[in-house]
Amino acid sequence: MDPATVQSLPLVTYGGAAEHMIEDCPICLTEFEVSELVRLIPYCRHVFHQHCLDTWLASHVTCPLCRSTKIFKKVDEVCLDVVEVGNGNGVSGRSTVQECDTCRNIRRSCSSSNLGNRVTLHRSASF
Repeated sequence: MDPATVQSLPLVTYGGAAEHMIEDCPICLTEFEVSELVRLIPYCRHVFHQHCLDTWLASHVTCPLCRSTKIFKKVDEVCLDVVEVGNGNGVSGRSTVQECDTCRNIRRSCSSSNLGNRVTLHRSASF
């Protein structure tokens, strides 16, 4: 996993097993200390020692505990930049759509363009 992505995972204060449902780091099996900073995987809410998770994610793309490939929570919005090329006019637009509507809106954007023109879609999402 990209080091910048790993570094963007939040650090939280460990509040004990009652809050995090776990007493030991699943990677090194060492007990967490109360008020220790631990790294959180937002999607599954599992916590690990910062160094342990950073090392794990350098060579894996899954949560070490549940093996989920989803690390971040679902993105609620997707931003689409639509740039039309081919006729020299360079028409461009920007729209924000809900994640569930993305495929339908991409199809609609493509079908509304002239067949002789090429449409380029750039998809970006922020976490």
